[in-house]
Amino acid sequence: MLRREMKENAKQRFKSQHGLSVLVIVLAMLIMSAGSGVSFGILSIFLLPVMVGEAKFFLSLKDTDNVDMNLLFDGFKGERYLRNVAQMFLKYLFIFLWTLLLIVPGIIKTFSYAMVPFILADDAIELGEESSITVSRRMMHGHKGELFVLYLSFIGWMLLSMLTLGVLWLLYVGPYFEQTRAIFYEKVKTAYQEKALPSPE
Repeated sequence: MLRREMKENAKQRFKSQHGLSVLVIVLAMLIMSAGSGVSFGILSIFLLPVMVGEAKFFLSLKDTDNVDMNLLFDGFKGERYLRNVAQMFLKYLFIFLWTLLLIVPGIIKTFSYAMVPFILADDAIELGEESSITVSRRMMHGHKGELFVLYLSFIGWMLLSMLTLGVLWLLYVGPYFEQTRAIFYEKVKTAYQEKALPSPE
């Protein structure tokens, strides 16, 4: 799927539940804002599962209009809660440590680990003994540049969002961006799974 097709598909999907998509983005932003000023350790136990839940919502919206806003809090459920906090925390810790070496390695690892929240949110992915960080790194092999260009295509929208003090982000760009990322995840996941399948004899 080409970048233009992914973005067009994303627009159609989030517009089908525009109000609900906006509400999810607003709630996620409110949780992030409420956590500003507290330590990262305390923030992690609340914010990181929400990131997974946000990914879960847009993954679900990709396939159906019958989505529930409560998916935003799916990352807090059961045994997955500790897994989500631990693996999301490690994701950002590793990116931080790579960035201490040099900016460029940190940027590269940011794209390598970009699929971690989607992997944690995806019930179809069986991690087993592997971490979501390892799976994301393998999944993004050969696709980091593609995701970088996809992000660049949103620069104009992000600048406009800044000019509107974030209002445009909440009402349009945020849902559009997150839905596009969910569709991109499905693309690289499919390629990763096809590559892992044994060749026919």
